This record gives sequence, C-alpha cells and structure tokens, in this order.
Amino acid sequence: MESRDNLCFRLQGQASEYYAMFVENEGNMHYQYIMKRLEKRFGFAEIPEAAQIKLQSLSKKTEESIEEWADRVLQLASRVFLEPA
Repeated sequence: MESRDNLCFRLQGQASEYYAMFVENEGNMHYQYIMKRLEKRFGFAEIPEAAQIKLQSLSKKTEESIEEWADRVLQLASRVFLEPA
C-alpha cells in the first residue's frame, strides 16, 4: 500500500490524470495492477521512482536463497541508479 501511495504522489502530467481517472472508476487497487495499467497505457516497464520505492522496502522472501534475493536487489537497483545507454 505504501508503494502505491508513493507512486501516486510522484506521477505527473498525463500519467497522473490517467491514474486519477482509473482510481475513480475502479477504487482500491494493488500496486502491481496499477503498474500493469500504466505500462499498457504508456509503454514502460517501470519508472525509476517506482523502482526506488520498491527498493526501499525490499526484503528477502522466506523461500528464496540469499543469492536469489541478491539478484532481485541488483536487478531493481539497476533500474533505479543506472543511466540508460
């Protein structure tokens, strides 16, 4: 829920208007659902700000190894901090 709320405050322009429209029509939605809707509409996988929010709250899942968790952290961090080529 915190990721969803933070995302809402970071969206600007058309993305913000689109978000407001579908929240009004559909109500309470999960973060993953929102990101899929934004991806479908605007054609991006994840905005860096959204990845940064997820990175701040990323924790190791019970069933994953430390190596798998480290791979998830690295993948997410690369979306946040690496410049596109």
